[in-house]
Amino acid sequence: MPTKVRTVKRDETFSLINVIAIIILIVLVGLGGHFLGRFNQKEKTETSQISGVQTFTYEGENGKSALDLLKDKAKVETTDSSFGSFVVSINGTSNSADHFWMFYVNGNLASTGADQYQTKEGDKIEWRYEKL
Repeated sequence: MPTKVRTVKRDETFSLINVIAIIILIVLVGLGGHFLGRFNQKEKTETSQISGVQTFTYEGENGKSALDLLKDKAKVETTDSSFGSFVVSINGTSNSADHFWMFYVNGNLASTGADQYQTKEGDKIEWRYEKL
């Protein structure tokens, strides 16, 4: 009985290569989007000056304290007291005799310490270097 030999047409090979290339491209675009999203999320912290007041802002995350998030996003020095942790410096700007870092949540001066405040997604956390 004669043996049948199947020949692969050039069009079938070309289609298979295109399908594989498209799959690889989709995976690379998906990974790129994932890492870009993480990069953009980290960029949501900022230090600025508004009306002469230096500020440092970031967004809250469920289950993390405002102080823990601050330490993740900036160089922070604290001192401990019976009331909890007290921020004395953010990114090299230290408290002085008449200027202190004040902690705000959604525009309001916080009524608890940053180490005790559990942030929520959507919270705007702001530290203002203010004159007292």
